[in-house]
This record gives sequence, structure tokens and C-alpha cells, in this order.
Amino acid sequence: MGEYDESDEYPYWFGGTCFLVRYLNKLYALTAKHVLKNMDPNAIRIPRRPDSRTFLTLTKLWTGKIDDPEDTDYADWAIVAAEEPGEDASGDPIVPPLDLDAITPVSFSRPPEGCKLAIRGYPIGLSRVSYDEQRLKWQAFAGSAMYVAPTSWKHCHTARFDDVSGIDNIDHMSGSPVVLVCPQGSKSVIYFAGLAVRGTKESGLVHFIDAKVIMTALMKVNSERTSQASSP
Repeated sequence: MGEYDESDEYPYWFGGTCFLVRYLNKLYALTAKHVLKNMDPNAIRIPRRPDSRTFLTLTKLWTGKIDDPEDTDYADWAIVAAEEPGEDASGDPIVPPLDLDAITPVSFSRPPEGCKLAIRGYPIGLSRVSYDEQRLKWQAFAGSAMYVAPTSWKHCHTARFDDVSGIDNIDHMSGSPVVLVCPQGSKSVIYFAGLAVRGTKESGLVHFIDAKVIMTALMKVNSERTSQASSP
């Protein structure tokens, strides 16, 4: 996701990952709050697809509120309401949202035996804006990770990527979804585990907010959105 400034010679600036979710039949984009730092909320842009120059219509932004200045990471989330999109001129659909009405959120101090985490985002090492070619070039990285431990900060966890050797820089993975993948017979069951907020290639570590924080925020946001829609 990024920002658009029509007065600038280079109007698009992108820095960070977001992902679409469907919750109670409404569309939202989730990211880390610090990704939006210094952005004009009215200038935020989320491409319909990684290679698209057309964007979703966004209607309102909510961010986490800090109640303890010494412990802030759990509030590093942002939720953006989005209108249901029609087809654009190319006829291509948007990136499929993560369906939180169908995928169970999970909160844990240690994942069940045999389960692994998976994290998918758009690191700066694989993405760029080309003004000469008039293209937005985005390439996703999807990595498996082992759970490490809860952090000393409330409602947050640490995991370690299995392998990030193929990426020069994992910056801009903030805002990525974290899911738990558990084998079940010949299939795998996916659970929503949280929202990545920071990490480094050197350590291989990624820090993420627990899913229960994100789901609690979504419930409050959705209730407000529904109330506003039904108001005369």
C-alpha cells in the first residue's frame, strides 16, 4: 500500500504490506499502523492487484489506541474500510481477501505439534515503482516460520523465518498476515494467527500481534460501520 500526491513529479510512494479481509460480509484492508506514518489518510492507495494502476475505494481509517506508553506494539494495527469493487477496465478481479468468516482465528502461547506459521508480504527487495515503464512492480514473498515465543510485550509473539536467503531486504513486510498451518489427514487447516509488525533479515525474526487483538478491533470497527450505514 502507499500514498498518492498528484502535485509531485513522482506521485506514487509505496512502503509496506497490507492484506484484504472479508469480515461479516464487509471488505477491509489490514496493515501495521506505522506503515501509514506521515501519510495523508485521504491519499492512501491500495492497488486492486499487485500489478494494477487502479485502486480500491477506501472510506474510513481506524488505528490502534495506546493505553500504556511503555508497551505499544499491540496497538500497531490499522484497519481501512473498503467499498466492494466492480471489475476494472481489464476485467480482472481484486486479490482474493482472507475470509475471516470461514477461517478460524487462533490465539496461543505455543502452536500445536506439527503446525507451522506462514507469512506472505511484499518486501522492498522484490518490489519497485518504475516511472519510466509506468509500472508498479510487486512480487510477493511467502515464507514458512517456526514459532519462537510470546514476547515481553503483551499480545505479541516472535517467529523465525525458515529461509530468507533469496531476498536482499525484508523491509516492508510489516502489515503481512500471519497464518497457522496445521496438517489434518491428507489436508491442511489454516488459522488466522495475527499481523506482522516488524522483522529483520539478519536475525530472521518477525514480530507479530496476536489474532485476538485484530479480531477484537475488527468487531468494534464493523459494529461502528454497520451503525453508521443504518443511520438516517
